[in-house]
Amino acid sequence: IRQVLAEEVTHEQLGGAVIHGTTSGVAHFVTETEQECFLLIRKLLSFLPSNNLEEPPRTEVSGWPPEENPVLDD
Repeated sequence: IRQVLAEEVTHEQLGGAVIHGTTSGVAHFVTETEQECFLLIRKLLSFLPSNNLEEPPRTEVSGWPPEENPVLDD
């Protein structure tokens, strides 16, 4: 890029985690530390069944469906 555009570009500007998490849309999650990343991966994997024969885990949801709000009808 330096030779073509005569601009100095860092690896982060060229396509680091922040760029892919905020601009390009390639990444859906960006964490600050490796430990946070592992915790997030564990949380995401908890939404999946252990194997193809199991159903996904179910969670009780309170307050659903939400109460009707007449303001939204206007």
